[in-house]
Amino acid sequence: MILEIANSFTPQVIFAMIGGLTGAAFGVAKNQHNARVAFLLLVIGAMAASGAADYLVNSHGVTSVYVIGIVSMPIGLVSGFLMD
Repeated sequence: MILEIANSFTPQVIFAMIGGLTGAAFGVAKNQHNARVAFLLLVIGAMAASGAADYLVNSHGVTSVYVIGIVSMPIGLVSGFLMD
């Protein structure tokens, strides 16, 4: 079970999580939330971006980590603003 979880963190998903965290951090910095809300928005941004990366890899065959990282930044930003 632990190996299955570890195998799901592909480089594409990790870059998407970094991109989602970066996008969500821009949203948090703009609105100046407290620490609890900021942490929640960062986690949600990373989760939404990694889900989008998994979709792009499995459905559309996108394998470039840089493309996924760039695409996931707006996803993290928008998900933070939508939850706000």
